[in-house]
Amino acid sequence: MKNKKAQMKMGETIAVLVVFFMLLFFGLMFYSKIQSNQIKETVQEIEEKASIDVAQKIQFLPELKCTSADVTRSLCIDFLKAKSFANISKDNTAYYQSVFGSTKIEYAEVYPLLTNYTLLYEGPSSNNYLTTFIPVSLFNPIPYPGRYKIGLLKIKYYTFT
Repeated sequence: MKNKKAQMKMGETIAVLVVFFMLLFFGLMFYSKIQSNQIKETVQEIEEKASIDVAQKIQFLPELKCTSADVTRSLCIDFLKAKSFANISKDNTAYYQSVFGSTKIEYAEVYPLLTNYTLLYEGPSSNNYLTTFIPVSLFNPIPYPGRYKIGLLKIKYYTFT
């Protein structure tokens, strides 16, 4: 009889331990799933902020700014400087990749004529990206004193997550 009581106690102890470890396992799984979702949200937020940082760098890039009589206009792209920048960025990819990272920068005239996007810079790409559109003035200085048109700057910030 003592032998059977000891076996019963041992069986109960094992059953309690099995239930305890199962609860512990499910608790850890639940906690890791919550942490995984929070980490994904944090990474996405960081990538969105990085995309905005790159967009701001492009807006204030001296290689593209409109200037006349030592006055710099904000949110303006000089058409001739943009053409030159497209060639320079191809020749100096290492430098501009350190500045812009994995982005694709394009601009298009929206008004008075709708044109296709013209490539300014393209870094390494991926399937995941965030796109930012910035309305800008396009200044063409060739017909003196110059003409302004309305344009759109398109910035694709590639993410590798």
